[in-house]
Amino acid sequence: MLKKWQRTLIISNLSVFLAVLTVFCAAVYLFAASAFESHLKDKLCAIADAAIASIDFDHGEGQPDLIVSVLPGEASPSLQKMRLQWFRPDGTLELELGSMPLALPLNRQAGFESQAVPEALVLTKPAIAEGKLLGYVRVGHPLVEVRRQERVLLKDLLLGAMVALIASAIGVFLLVRQSLKPVQDTISRLRQFSADAAHELRTPLTAVRTNAEVALRHPDGMREEDKQKLEAIVSGARQMERLTGDLLLLARSEQKPVTNGFQPVESISVHPVIARVLDDVRVEAASKALCLTDNVPDGLEVRLDSDDLSCILGNLVGNAVKYTPPGGAVTVSAARENGFTVFKVSDTGIGIGKKDIDKVFDRFWRADKVRSHQSGGNGLGLSIAKAITEKYAGEISVASEPGKGSTFTVRFSSELN
Repeated sequence: MLKKWQRTLIISNLSVFLAVLTVFCAAVYLFAASAFESHLKDKLCAIADAAIASIDFDHGEGQPDLIVSVLPGEASPSLQKMRLQWFRPDGTLELELGSMPLALPLNRQAGFESQAVPEALVLTKPAIAEGKLLGYVRVGHPLVEVRRQERVLLKDLLLGAMVALIASAIGVFLLVRQSLKPVQDTISRLRQFSADAAHELRTPLTAVRTNAEVALRHPDGMREEDKQKLEAIVSGARQMERLTGDLLLLARSEQKPVTNGFQPVESISVHPVIARVLDDVRVEAASKALCLTDNVPDGLEVRLDSDDLSCILGNLVGNAVKYTPPGGAVTVSAARENGFTVFKVSDTGIGIGKKDIDKVFDRFWRADKVRSHQSGGNGLGLSIAKAITEKYAGEISVASEPGKGSTFTVRFSSELN
């Protein structure tokens, strides 16, 4: 249980951190990309304004000297990679400079455009003097360098995020483990207390029950009300003995998992264990006219302690018989599925509601329509089955629908097969 909490806390913290980191990286990338684009637009505006400013307006109309004067490539390499064009007022291309292909038709409206092939940003700006249109300047700039800068930025952000995530994972793991250490110590002490208390209570409870039973064997001269009191004492003592026994078993089951320490060497046959479990409930099932069925292939074996497997299935089958109405059916099956040994206990009982299905393995849990004190249980059977299953690194689950029955499934990995 504690390992499950630890995993949940680590995953939750890392998920939050990853979400924050993702938003941060996305914001940085978008801000930087916007800055790159804004810088490029400013550059295009400056070039267009410089071209318009180089026109000789004294003659009424002219041409931009910046485009007319073709400089050597080494003198203006940046300009040579671009495209500068001068259009007459009627839209006819008159002059151009630069090596970048520009295939977009002239847009007489001032503004920016995008060219797909080759990818470029294009600015068109009209040249107007004294209210007269002299022509249009169009400047195109390739986006190769901008895209390269964006890729470098994205690569750096991803690398930084990965390093930050790994460092955070290590830090979160250490912090969670350290923070849960007091909880682990407290749980260990509580488990030890439960085991000690259950063990110490067994002797006085046995003495109380035994003495009351001896008194009941000699009822001569005993008043009827005294006899009833002694019977109540015997009944209460037996119930307390069952409770302390279950608590002791539960405490022992929650000790160090078998998969981390000693593991049974010899395999046990599944069929005899299930047969014994069904024999234990056959009388109660017969009193309710229940149909008991086992579906277990011959030769199926698993490396578990037979008493542990008997306890798991006994609790599941006992619950199924207890909460199945007369005339119903209880089926126990076992099989190998994809490297797992899978046990299933199905019944046609009253079922479990959706709001209660997550609570069925909680200690002492009882639902008004599913469990009752009149059933004679103490609410620990399924908790014990779950604890023993997890001791072998197994999984236990339930599927149920009110009025249609329940199916409990226990899975053990191939390491125990």
